[in-house]
Amino acid sequence: MTTILIIIAVLLAGILAVFAWDRDAFWERIAGPADLGRHDFTLGKRRPVPNDALACSPSACNGQADVTLPEFDLPPDEVVRRVASAIMSGSEPAKRVDDGRDPAYARFVIRTAFMSYPDTLDVEAVQLAANRSGLRLYSRSKLGRNDLGANKARLERIAGRL
Repeated sequence: MTTILIIIAVLLAGILAVFAWDRDAFWERIAGPADLGRHDFTLGKRRPVPNDALACSPSACNGQADVTLPEFDLPPDEVVRRVASAIMSGSEPAKRVDDGRDPAYARFVIRTAFMSYPDTLDVEAVQLAANRSGLRLYSRSKLGRNDLGANKARLERIAGRL
């Protein structure tokens, strides 16, 4: 019995050491790549579990937004550049993961501060009438079934920096 407890303790210590040393790699080993891929805003689909949040300019989304964003008197690519700057200057570690081919779109993997949980954030700006742009942001968690409002709070912080 003592031998089994020692083996369990050593295994737990090893897991904790790997987690403490490189949390990002730890979560990738557990759940796969952090990037959830591009979200298709035209479908208006949300996740079936409450671990996502949607922010939109009023005329830019088909779905029910959790956070309302303004329209902008800028071209879509400039809106995305400004949002990207707001994300990268935020308090959560963020990495841009899209290929950069579409100037009106960006995707980020953002890590929570303490546990380094990976979330994917899509940013898309669309051309509206009268040379205005609408903005769509969709943040979703890789892990868990309920984010306790973390994604919505993130989108509200980003909106406050625009």
